[in-house]
Amino acid sequence: ELRTNKDISPRYAFDWDAHLICHELRHVAQINSLYVGFNGFLARFFGQHIIGGILGLYIPMSFLEGDAVLAETALNPSGRGDSPEYDYYLKALVLDKGRQPYSKAKLGSFRSFVPNHYILGYQMVAFSRYKHGRDIWGEFLERSSKNFWSIRRLTNSDTVSFTQKSIYNDALDFLSLDWNLQDSLYQERNKDVNPIEIGSKQKAYTNYYSPVIGRDNKIYTIKTNLGSPSELIYIENVDNKIEEKRLSFASAIIENHIDYGFDKLVWSEYRPHRRWENESYSDVIEYDISSSKTQRLTYGRRIYKPVYNPKNPDLILGIESDSLNNHSIIILNKALNSVETIKTMEDNYSITSVVWSEDGRTIYYIDNGRKGCSIRSFNLDSKEEEVVLPYLYIHKTIKNLRVLDDRVYFLGSFDNLYNLYSISKDGDTRIHSDSRFSINNYFLGNDSILISDYTSDGYRLFNIANQSKPIELNEIKTFFLAEYSRNQEGVPSLSLKDNEVESKPYKKHRNLFNFHSWAPLYINAYSQEIGFGLSAFSQNLLSSSVLEAGYRFKTYNKSNNFSINYTYSGLYPILSVGVRQSDRYLGYDFNQLVFSSLISLPYRSNNNNWNRYFENSFEYSYTSISPKAEVNNYKPNDFSSFGIESKGQVIRPMGRKDIRPRLGISYLFNTRFSLSEEIAYIFEGSTSVFLPGPFPNHSLEIGLSAQSNTPELYYYENHIGLTRGYYGIFPKSFYGLRTNYTMPIAYPDLSLLGLFYYQRLRLNTFYDIGYYDNRKLSSIGVDLFLDFNIFRLETLISIGYRQGYSLEYGFGFGNLFFYLNL
Repeated sequence: ELRTNKDISPRYAFDWDAHLICHELRHVAQINSLYVGFNGFLARFFGQHIIGGILGLYIPMSFLEGDAVLAETALNPSGRGDSPEYDYYLKALVLDKGRQPYSKAKLGSFRSFVPNHYILGYQMVAFSRYKHGRDIWGEFLERSSKNFWSIRRLTNSDTVSFTQKSIYNDALDFLSLDWNLQDSLYQERNKDVNPIEIGSKQKAYTNYYSPVIGRDNKIYTIKTNLGSPSELIYIENVDNKIEEKRLSFASAIIENHIDYGFDKLVWSEYRPHRRWENESYSDVIEYDISSSKTQRLTYGRRIYKPVYNPKNPDLILGIESDSLNNHSIIILNKALNSVETIKTMEDNYSITSVVWSEDGRTIYYIDNGRKGCSIRSFNLDSKEEEVVLPYLYIHKTIKNLRVLDDRVYFLGSFDNLYNLYSISKDGDTRIHSDSRFSINNYFLGNDSILISDYTSDGYRLFNIANQSKPIELNEIKTFFLAEYSRNQEGVPSLSLKDNEVESKPYKKHRNLFNFHSWAPLYINAYSQEIGFGLSAFSQNLLSSSVLEAGYRFKTYNKSNNFSINYTYSGLYPILSVGVRQSDRYLGYDFNQLVFSSLISLPYRSNNNNWNRYFENSFEYSYTSISPKAEVNNYKPNDFSSFGIESKGQVIRPMGRKDIRPRLGISYLFNTRFSLSEEIAYIFEGSTSVFLPGPFPNHSLEIGLSAQSNTPELYYYENHIGLTRGYYGIFPKSFYGLRTNYTMPIAYPDLSLLGLFYYQRLRLNTFYDIGYYDNRKLSSIGVDLFLDFNIFRLETLISIGYRQGYSLEYGFGFGNLFFYLNL
């Protein structure tokens, strides 16, 4: 999504569940359409993985998501295609910085901001349907299914031939006509207006969200950019010099929303479940500015958009949703440590913003659902509810309520961008801003308004005069492509109806196995290894039961290897059993057959400042070994082993440009020992500390490791990093130091004939020293990596080369690296 922070609550003027259903069902239709023709034959023969491969090779992510955004827009009275965000991010970039090369627009950039594939894809899909008809992309999918080797032409009639790049250019030509006209009118209206920008000048793309003014005129806001994690900061003027100071990181603040009151800040913070990836919470966090202390006010709830009562510091108003997305207005009472539900919404209706009246006795909220958006009030004393702004005849988003002088202020998208409006009790509606692109949030002063206003360099803070003019909300603009797509689909407004579908219990134990794919290659999804051989895969609908089986033929030593692994993660502990046969070398070649069972206990805990992950595991295995040739003084012996492993990390959140953590620590402890008379064992441990370098996105890693093993009996595979450049050494004891200094070198954003798109060049320097049974071995070296895309495929590829030097023996060594950033 667009924001660095978690963004959960609905933002569009219609039922959020309807948006979600239309969007995801479109993905189902896209994938199902590929199960025909030659693709269908391949899928029937090889299974579902072949369709995933075809998607990755031929179907751009911008189409998949853009077409789904168009579906949710065209099949509903409102959708993301009606949202100003899906217009002004691209509009600002084109007007102020020019059209970006297509490779950069599609694949992104580390150096500068470009709108994501949802936005770009929607505009391209909507425009191409406008120009070539509603079925153009359906014909594209049909051709890619039947004739995947020849899909340059997008229609079966062969009368239309164009590339993705030409669609991009034609779409921007079309959109720019309207954008330039809008901008020339804006410039003419505001030629004598010079808003005052607040904050220090930023050269790079930077956003300031949710500004509030506190004591001593300090401005508290959330700051984000591409180079660092989100930060909660304050801005103040010290001796006519603007200074910024970080109070906390802000990577988990939901929707970049903060509120100020009584010299404190409050927000809702994303908290993942310690075990289940698809379960999360949003708890209320309070920051005391005077003491610099943070307090967690709720646990295990889903509360959003908290705001202070203007008269009572113990009362906080908020929105709460349950696991089925049913919304309620709640009041959190800090003194009583209680949460009171004030109002619960009907099905298919939600709440997107709440605010107190100035006397703290009335609640204003935005009602969002099938009829669109409206503003309502609820009196806590009389329990009476009134309509402040009724549902309008067209679905437009309104958000971010505030109250001043008995007027309710809000941001509305009535003119296809977000401007600031207000309405009085008697229905007098006024407009207070004339934004070039859109306002994200605002703070009301007596004579001025502090706004977070979008520019091509991000959301910036400006002071504007609190002036207004009357406006009638009966001439509302619509986005042309959104309305055209709606007309193409021929779905009457508000025609959606709920259909009851019979539900049946899902029996987990009866649906553990679902064999869906095989491949004439050895594929290890966990280690990302690919080789000659065969693979087969099973995965149930809940992804809690996974079976992988593979056979691998290694050409360099003509050996046969196989593995079968089954993992069940439907319980808190993750259970795995497996068998693998492989060849190893420990001074001699031998075959190894291992039967293993593993119990893992993962745990995660994230907040604004730290991401924590820990995992403890217990393993029992049975190993059978046999040398490939006669070995002197060796007696083959099968044995059982028991192992314990603990690993974890605590790291600061990372920015997009960060290569490695700039602050944090990780550790690994592992022990395994045989359950036999002659005990073979391994004890090993390592820890790494990450420290920031002197320049942005530079990171220093210092790692210590130690190991004790039994090469005379059985040498257990090590899990720690040894000295780089030395191989084929099997010490009884080892301890050492590893250091890495990682830095970016350049962000070329360079496309070569559409075949390669080079995004980043980075460097890692290292120094290792290790003691192998008290023999010192050390090395230094440099790793050079290039991050790039090929054939405009979205998957980022990293290729690197290592050049190292042995300090003891004076030889050089080199390695090639290749991996996919999945």
